[in-house]
Amino acid sequence: MKTIKILTLFLFAFTCLAFTKNTTKKVDVEKSVVKWVGYKLTGQHEGTISIKEGELNFENKVLTGGTFTMDMGSINTTDLEGGSKNRLDGHLKDEDFFDVDKYKTAAMVFKEIKPSDKDYSIKADLTIKAVGYQWYWGYEYPDENIIFDSYMIEEKDLKADQPRLLAVDNEVIVPVNKVVKVLITANDVLHAW
Repeated sequence: MKTIKILTLFLFAFTCLAFTKNTTKKVDVEKSVVKWVGYKLTGQHEGTISIKEGELNFENKVLTGGTFTMDMGSINTTDLEGGSKNRLDGHLKDEDFFDVDKYKTAAMVFKEIKPSDKDYSIKADLTIKAVGYQWYWGYEYPDENIIFDSYMIEEKDLKADQPRLLAVDNEVIVPVNKVVKVLITANDVLHAW
């Protein structure tokens, strides 16, 4: 009787596995693009980044995972034109932001995927490490190998839309409606973050 139960369990497991089809599909980089939206205190900007390579994982035709490698040199602002567009694109590529000369690609790994009626809600978590110094903050996005400092803009250099004692030269950028883990520490003093 014990042998029949084990054989039945084995046949059931084998049958379930036989009808589960796992597939990995390469992303067509010629027809695909990452669309981004960056938010700031005074508004937002949007644009695109080309995908260098990527793959999507499916189980029974349902998306279960995936990774993208993005070509950071292709970052392109789509809501601005002319000089404003060129300045923002240059700023995003510069060493004080994404530093694309040093970090030519960025990876995105899907952490959680929830299917809906027509598409998927995909969660890719972000971790920020914030270090307080006496007159500035140091930030690190450890998952992306991005490190930068953020200094308060002096009152005499403020633009009309920049708040006194809050405006900085390099703002921290975080995704909206995503889980962001912030690790806060201090090197010499700890100010409010």
